[in-house]
Amino acid sequence: MVWCVGIAGRHLCPVNSTIIFKKFKTNTTMKSFQVCSFFFALLFSATAFGQSANVLTVQNDFAAFGKGDVQTIVNSTTDAVVWRHAGNPGIVPFAGTFNGHEGVGRFFQNVGSSVNITVFDPQNFVENGNTVTTTVNIKGTVLATGKEYNNTVDMVFTFDASGKVTNWEAKGDVSDLESAFAK
Repeated sequence: MVWCVGIAGRHLCPVNSTIIFKKFKTNTTMKSFQVCSFFFALLFSATAFGQSANVLTVQNDFAAFGKGDVQTIVNSTTDAVVWRHAGNPGIVPFAGTFNGHEGVGRFFQNVGSSVNITVFDPQNFVENGNTVTTTVNIKGTVLATGKEYNNTVDMVFTFDASGKVTNWEAKGDVSDLESAFAK
């Protein structure tokens, strides 16, 4: 599955990519249909098979990310959310710790202004108490260097009792991402 991502009104996909979050048309490509079918199946299975509210929030946040709807993601967090991305902040503009709603917004602004994401592929959603973890394969191109990267990270969402995200962390080996930022 490939998600075409847009942030801050700008789609982060190559020109020849299929944007999967546009309205369904009769001339929609098969790849778009398969991805849209995936989201329908995901929503149906989450509802029909009793997916928790926290897992649904993560899935909804990923769908919002795919549409460039950062406000939906911010609204799913507490005012004091701590947002962390692996990597050296001196190399990767969206690495490090971002605090509060403003910090989350800055994180996504930094993502949108520095990379063109071509693949965002979340795998298993595992819930353990108040945390949801998913492994995500991310491929893209660094805008400043034109270099491609391919990383797999674990994204861990921690929730409070009201179902709001208190902590988010993308952790794992991001050496390929850091190398792509090197000039």
